[in-house]
Amino acid sequence: MARGGMSQAAFAKALEISKGSLGFYERNENLPNSDVVIKICSLTGVSLQWLLMGSGAMCLEEEEPKVEYTAAETIAKLEEKVSSLEQQLLEARAEAIRAYKLAISHMQTESEIIQKADFQRATHTPAKQAYSEQRVEEKT
Repeated sequence: MARGGMSQAAFAKALEISKGSLGFYERNENLPNSDVVIKICSLTGVSLQWLLMGSGAMCLEEEEPKVEYTAAETIAKLEEKVSSLEQQLLEARAEAIRAYKLAISHMQTESEIIQKADFQRATHTPAKQAYSEQRVEEKT
């Protein structure tokens, strides 16, 4: 029976029909209207094709049960997610700061190299070159 362990009276009440009507349907003495057929399928999980034609799978594909949480559980789960996102944000900020400091360090190093090269060019005049060459010749 599609009604499973439910009593005939309880099942008829759930379908919003009389117990007598349900008895007629169960004994094949009468056919339910489309609204009742749809309610039977909804309440029992029996497929419409199986109920009307007797073919195909009896039960609809079982869906994953919907998990219902209490308000407190929902709040706790949301707080966990917020905490996790805050942690990820802190880690991303720390990584961005490390990358920024590294970039600044490279820029300073590059700037120092350029400054030294500029200083050497500025202080290396032709007169100093001649003096340096003269001193080298004197030593040899």
